Amino acid sequence: MGRLWRVAKWVLATLAVLIVALVVFVEVRGRRRFEVAMPAIRASADPAVIARGEFLVQGPAHCSGCHAASLAAFRAMRPGGALVPQGGVQWDLPFGHFRSANLTADRATGLGAWTDGEIARAVRHGVGRDGHLLPFMALSVGRFSDADLTAIVSYLRTLAPVTNPLPPESPNVLGHALIAFALGPTHQDAPLAAVEPGPTAAYGAYLTEVAVCVGCHSPTDASFRTVEPRFSGGDPEPTDDDPSLEYAPPNLTRGGVLSTFNEDGFIARMRAGRRFADSHMAWENFARMSDDDLRAIWRYLQTVPVSHRVTGPIRRTRGWKP
Repeated sequence: MGRLWRVAKWVLATLAVLIVALVVFVEVRGRRRFEVAMPAIRASADPAVIARGEFLVQGPAHCSGCHAASLAAFRAMRPGGALVPQGGVQWDLPFGHFRSANLTADRATGLGAWTDGEIARAVRHGVGRDGHLLPFMALSVGRFSDADLTAIVSYLRTLAPVTNPLPPESPNVLGHALIAFALGPTHQDAPLAAVEPGPTAAYGAYLTEVAVCVGCHSPTDASFRTVEPRFSGGDPEPTDDDPSLEYAPPNLTRGGVLSTFNEDGFIARMRAGRRFADSHMAWENFARMSDDDLRAIWRYLQTVPVSHRVTGPIRRTRGWKP
């Protein structure tokens, strides 16, 4: 019996050492820096370029929604209006506490001291000024052409500085584990080609990338990466106001919710805005899109392979089963 007890203590001690070693490894690797080249982007003073950047930041790219001072401020915004992206929206998640950054030109608390390339890298790849991963940026920012990335940086450069000191992101052990083993810089392939705006399926495809429709309305794997079938409905997420409820982004293929609309009906629904006050959809930003923009998205979605995946009610009791 004494020998068995000694063996058991040795096994437990070994497991404890292994667990501690794993935690240390995760903490260290979860804080690693990524060597990602900065895009060769330079801000422009061209009014047309700046106007395009404003359209993207305040519109389909919905930067101003996430980087508002608070969710309440965003929801109070007039549809199609504009917000100063001074940062402050907070997300308390199982993998840590995160707060959106100040995007104004303040040198101490915003982007004033960042170079154009550093801003462009954060937007495109989710990598911060010091090389650390910005998990929310990596997971939730769409893809842009070089021309539109230039427009975004150009517009951000015009924002008057707002001093707004904010706590840094604070991933917990689970968050560091995700960064250590699952997450990394995004969009490292060739940037999307610029597409001429207009009511075409090609431009609609581009806008769905800019607006990250594919990310919210598609299933994801354990690394939060989009998997097939794309646009077949997203994974349920708890609501912001009531943790007993959840949202399930609907199936946007012709086998899902789009089967209940025609083109004009789709535009009318997008113009109608929020049905639920705590909807995760950036309705206020999307109201900046023109009818031609919305027609482009509709026409692209008509070309997406049909999926009959059933996603259930959009807002329902958490853990809902068909």
